[in-house]
Amino acid sequence: MLGRDVGLDKQEVRTLYQDHAGFVWVGTSTGLYVFDGSSFLQMGNAQGFQSAEVIGMAEDSSGDFWVATLAGMQVRQQGRFTAFNPGGMPLVADRGQTFVVQSDDRLLVVSEHQLLVVTRESREGWRVRPMFSRKQRQEDPTLNRVSTVTVQGDAIWFGCGDGLCRLNQGLVSHFGAGEGVRPSHWQGLLSARDGSLWALGQTTVLRRASGANAFIQQDIPAGQSWLDGASGLLAEDARGSLVIGTKTGLLRLDGNGWRVFGNAFGLMPVPIQPVSTLLTDRDGSLWIGNDGWGVVHWSASRFVENWSSWQGWDGPEPAALSRVDALILWTPDDGELPSGPGDQRSRRWPLTSLPPGQAHMERTAKDGSVWTFHFDGRITRRRPGETRTSPVVSLKSYIRGVKTSRSGDFWIYTQGGIDVLNPETAAVTHDEGLLPGTSCFGVAEDHAGYMWAACNTGIYRHDGVWNHVVVQPVNNADGYESITITPDGRLWVGTSHAELLVGEATASDDLVMQPVGRDALRDVSRLDFLETDARGWLWVGSPMGLDIFDGTRWSRLASRDGLLLDESGVMAFHAETDGSVWINSKAGLSHLIDPARLLAPPAWHAKVIAADYGEGDLFSTPSARFEEGKTLSLRVAVLGNSAGNPVRYRYRLEGVDKDWRETNDSTVSYLLPSSGTFRFEVQAIDLNRGRISAPEAWAFVLTAPWWQSPWAALLVLPIVFAGIVLMWRWRSSALIARTRQLEQIVERRTAQLRAALHARNDLLARISHDLRSPLSNIIECVNRWRAGDAKRDYPRIIEQSVWQQIALIDDLLEFAQDEHAGAELEETGGYLHAFLTEVAAQAWLMAERGSNRFVYRFDERLPILIKADFRRLRQVLTNLLGNAAKFTHEGLVEFDVSVDAHEEERVRVRFTVRDNGIGLASEEIDSLMKPFVRGANVEHREGSGLGLSIVAQWLDRMRSRLDVRQLATGGSEFIFVVAFDLADESEATSNLLDDDPMDESLDGRGRVIVVVDDQQQNRDMICDLLDSYGFASFPAGDGNEALAIIEEHPPAMVITDQYMDGMNGWMLLDALRRTQPDLPVVLCSAAPPRRPAGCEPDLDFDAVLIKPISVRLLLQVVVSRLDALPS
Repeated sequence: MLGRDVGLDKQEVRTLYQDHAGFVWVGTSTGLYVFDGSSFLQMGNAQGFQSAEVIGMAEDSSGDFWVATLAGMQVRQQGRFTAFNPGGMPLVADRGQTFVVQSDDRLLVVSEHQLLVVTRESREGWRVRPMFSRKQRQEDPTLNRVSTVTVQGDAIWFGCGDGLCRLNQGLVSHFGAGEGVRPSHWQGLLSARDGSLWALGQTTVLRRASGANAFIQQDIPAGQSWLDGASGLLAEDARGSLVIGTKTGLLRLDGNGWRVFGNAFGLMPVPIQPVSTLLTDRDGSLWIGNDGWGVVHWSASRFVENWSSWQGWDGPEPAALSRVDALILWTPDDGELPSGPGDQRSRRWPLTSLPPGQAHMERTAKDGSVWTFHFDGRITRRRPGETRTSPVVSLKSYIRGVKTSRSGDFWIYTQGGIDVLNPETAAVTHDEGLLPGTSCFGVAEDHAGYMWAACNTGIYRHDGVWNHVVVQPVNNADGYESITITPDGRLWVGTSHAELLVGEATASDDLVMQPVGRDALRDVSRLDFLETDARGWLWVGSPMGLDIFDGTRWSRLASRDGLLLDESGVMAFHAETDGSVWINSKAGLSHLIDPARLLAPPAWHAKVIAADYGEGDLFSTPSARFEEGKTLSLRVAVLGNSAGNPVRYRYRLEGVDKDWRETNDSTVSYLLPSSGTFRFEVQAIDLNRGRISAPEAWAFVLTAPWWQSPWAALLVLPIVFAGIVLMWRWRSSALIARTRQLEQIVERRTAQLRAALHARNDLLARISHDLRSPLSNIIECVNRWRAGDAKRDYPRIIEQSVWQQIALIDDLLEFAQDEHAGAELEETGGYLHAFLTEVAAQAWLMAERGSNRFVYRFDERLPILIKADFRRLRQVLTNLLGNAAKFTHEGLVEFDVSVDAHEEERVRVRFTVRDNGIGLASEEIDSLMKPFVRGANVEHREGSGLGLSIVAQWLDRMRSRLDVRQLATGGSEFIFVVAFDLADESEATSNLLDDDPMDESLDGRGRVIVVVDDQQQNRDMICDLLDSYGFASFPAGDGNEALAIIEEHPPAMVITDQYMDGMNGWMLLDALRRTQPDLPVVLCSAAPPRRPAGCEPDLDFDAVLIKPISVRLLLQVVVSRLDALPS
């Protein structure tokens, strides 16, 4: 889609035309544009064009370019437009296909339903006359109702009344019902390369074969229609097939049948707008005018086949591709099989049902059996000749992928390391040698038969056992996520930071690897896979597309090359033995039939298309008088880049530039010091193919003023003249040098000032944004508390919000003291479950403001204590939850926290915030991470556009990143994963929170309370608190010690932890329920109660307190259970 991002600004496109040089022109409802290979340049006053709605375009053999507008005809000669007003009056063509040039350069124009002829009388003189005399029009009234016109050889075809007419050698022939032409309003005619003629009516498509006497009506698919009154809806593609633009896409005649291309194919933007005009480019691609969106460019390459939802591809998810028999298998859930050549549909394969969205992989063993590796660890087999699979074994870890070695074994890389399956014996072995906590992402085999693995703990080589290989010169502490080996023996490894490393695969324990330059993987932020094909080429998948290394050169393929790709990246890859490859993305499945032909660089030609010297045009007449201080501006373009792939220009001006320069801009400026004859050379660099076009030159002359002319030199002495010339050149050189020096100083100082201001404004923006969140919670809590709502502990929530705001005010004070540059994470030990519960309570309030339902789920495997900067983590979560609540009304907001990976001393926790609100456009996701940028669908909602920017900055400090997804069902999903060090209770700040205590009149009256906790610090703090209110507390280190104390000192209550060595809290509760069923037993734990296996289902505590606990809440629970509140 080529629209606002490349200068077309979502225009209503009326007509398209390609001139003799190869430039594509776009006529819109407001003006005229030309495509320069990367963007659209609007024609205006600088080019002499009078902006108006464009109806048609044509170019004659002399190179004059004609444009028909509602304001009249205009002609472009030598780069400038002039109005064409024969007889002093504008000539206005009717709307539609009403303007064409004959081979003898006569112009045919339909104006006020009459066919006019414009002939050249001289270079600048023209004559306009009716094609038919008044007598002819009186005898044949249909000649007064001409609707459309085209040329076929020496014949002129046009719509006449409700029928069609042909003018050949002065004779008009009518084609009506007897010749197969039913009455209609004819809006399009096309002369095909095979000599046939196509006609488009309001609801009819006709074809007249070459030499035939009659037209034959074409049966089009039901429900297809086109835009009434539009011109250029008929086109002939590179294969010679007829293409029709419709209200929902395209119709193409393939053989004897029509094929529909529309939104389900990914061709048209959403919401769908009718096709307004078509143009077949010389390179075989198709340009599609689209009212309200701009221009769609369709490569239509014969080297790519695509499968999408219109062919049975319904909602692709992360999948695996592999060859099974003669079929390509796609397996996102329970199996899909788009077949090989000849069958364009997909069909089910009877595999064992899987959980929705769980990908699995297929591999074929040497005996022909097909093995299925399910993501959840199950492995099944389908023997030759069978249609059903049978289970074989289940692994303990999730399966990420499978590599078949040359010996036929299956090497399975999982979240728990590497397992090897022998398909002959069905035996699975788990090789030792990997570091504890190793999770692997890829396996490759070298020429010597050694297996290599990329894991989170490093690179491993298997030569009987796994050996940890040290990467030199710098080992990546975060591990490696992809690996492959090319036939030349080079080992390629991808990191989690989107860095690609390469080295030689050797038997050494030290592996020397060097990073691949960023110029090769331009703008890549994530590596999806590393694979090799049958040619030995390296394929790298990323959200930018496919980067291919053929051993000497890097090239890139993207959606503009005809592949079904989007910003979600490439999810699966399969290489065939014939050299073709398959890729899978969320947009569908693409088969790259001949990658070498697809990667062949197109023939690009760079050209100068405009030149201004000062305020004057230099392009049409490349000669002007030199004047000091005037700027030369050159605009360059590239021909052959119809897809609009990234381009960079290489240029030089002889006599001025010593070396070649490069720029991404299509405009180049010079301040020339003197007159002379100049030659400007330019080349176009194809950034996706790494190729440079041949130099193209454009020459111009700047003449000297009269006092520098030859005859003036005779009036002065030669030595005086030489002195003036030397002084003039010295002065010019000095001025240029000084100007460049000053520009560099200003640019450097400006950059420093901007960086300093950005740092200051950045922190102030974050704080001012976050200050509003706790205030909103406080106001909401006060309102609900006053209304008598008792569903939540509102005083507690208010207190948490106040402390959060105090912390933000501290940040503001640091900013005022200019100390904000040191804002870093401050990690402390803390209770994870209590923190998450507090965040959920705040999120519940925010969700209820929009009448939303709030649901949270916390993984039972979450650790009790972690080391984290809880203050910054709270900011991140409240920002995401607040956004979800703000942009959802009467919907659902979900908050999920789960364990992503668990190691000995660390845990990776996945946080997910999901809503079914208004969602966000996929093309806006990257820009929303920038400060003050808001989505197009939230213009009338409150907010400053800082939330996601703040989240992204803090997650960057936490060595994480935010993954934003647009849900197919509506709404958005935000995911990030953070690694935390585990902590113990001795590192926690406290298990009691200082808050407003109970009334001092509370008196425990010596009642005995037994406090059971294996941490002395925790039980001593609770005992001291209880003793200060008159209770008699007895500490115990485990359940056995507690039972001994209870037997000697009968208590009024027991407060116990959940997890302890020896007899834990649940075992103690069971023992007390058997002997003292009425004794209150309160759980005080850092994790929610988790009943052990084998416990009675009705066994439960009288109350539950989650650490760190509020002093006031602890005392409230005690007195309520003891019924000892003061009167």
